[in-house]
Amino acid sequence: DKEARKKRDDQYEEGLRRTGLGDDAPGGAQFTGSTRVVHPMLVEACVDFSSRVMKEIFPPGGPVKSKILGEKEKDKVAKAERKTDFMNWQTTEQMPEFRSELEQLSTQLPLGGGQYMKFMWNNQHRRPQAEFVPIDDVYLPFAATNFYSAERKTHVQYITKMEYERRVRAGMYIDVDLGY
Repeated sequence: DKEARKKRDDQYEEGLRRTGLGDDAPGGAQFTGSTRVVHPMLVEACVDFSSRVMKEIFPPGGPVKSKILGEKEKDKVAKAERKTDFMNWQTTEQMPEFRSELEQLSTQLPLGGGQYMKFMWNNQHRRPQAEFVPIDDVYLPFAATNFYSAERKTHVQYITKMEYERRVRAGMYIDVDLGY
């Protein structure tokens, strides 16, 4: 799956280089003491996109809004308001990392094309947790038309041995001897 998207990864890498954020930005003079100047337009566009997105999807009252299908009966409206209030509390107070993870996602979205947000239960804190997953760390089969219909999904995670062992103890992972 990783090899099948090599061309896309190369294009993404070139885009990052052209932003000037990488160590090997293209252009510039080739003599001792020279600097490489890259026009900041791509970085500026990504930051501008992110700021507009965050204003829209994370207003001061919270990101969750309710929609009532059918008749707007009194008990349906009350239930929708309770759900909205609870989920806004979750995303603004119970999960303090949610907004920063969402901001990181939205700055990467314009160059990467698609990004992922993963929600999982955190046993250590006894609450839901949000995690930004860059598109570079998710592999789908080449023939998959979208994430949901893909026959397999691979999420590459960079964790320490201690974090791995903590996840095994928590029951999130199962330690299996592969015989290597």
